[in-house]
Amino acid sequence: MIGTLTRATGAVTRPVRDLAGRAALRVLDATLESQWTAQAVDHVLAAPLLERAVERALAGPLVDKLARELVRQAVIERVMEELLAGGTADHVVARVVESPATEELVARVVDSRLTEATVAKLLSSAQLWVLVDEIAQSPAVMEAVTHQSRSFADQVAEDLRVRSRGADSAVERTARRIVRRRPRPT
Repeated sequence: MIGTLTRATGAVTRPVRDLAGRAALRVLDATLESQWTAQAVDHVLAAPLLERAVERALAGPLVDKLARELVRQAVIERVMEELLAGGTADHVVARVVESPATEELVARVVDSRLTEATVAKLLSSAQLWVLVDEIAQSPAVMEAVTHQSRSFADQVAEDLRVRSRGADSAVERTARRIVRRRPRPT
């Protein structure tokens, strides 16, 4: 009997609850669209109370919780994917690279004691010289050195050919003058 009464009560109250819910949503929509609501929001946003509330929220654990959630929900990765897909990241990187502030920052890093210490440590490292040896013996470097050597040898040989032709011509002219012959027609 109690089960039947509960079902009957539910059958009667459900439509009333649905009607009340729809009416509440209509009232809420009308309130949100009202000019008075817009003015009220403007007043709240301009109030010093909101500023203090934001300061307290940022000073409290909210920022830490937000950071954890950004990481957990992979928000940064999703934003970066959108930036990369839309070409925005290229534009941002170009602006950062061309910025005088970036140039200043790089100059400060290069001039810092940290750079000097890093270079000194790197130069004293045995691993650096192992790396240099591997690079020097790589096929690409060997090919470049061979090509450069060939180019230099070709330049020297061409220079010698030009000079020997000139010397040969000078010797021939001198010999023809000595034996009093006319120069050979060119």
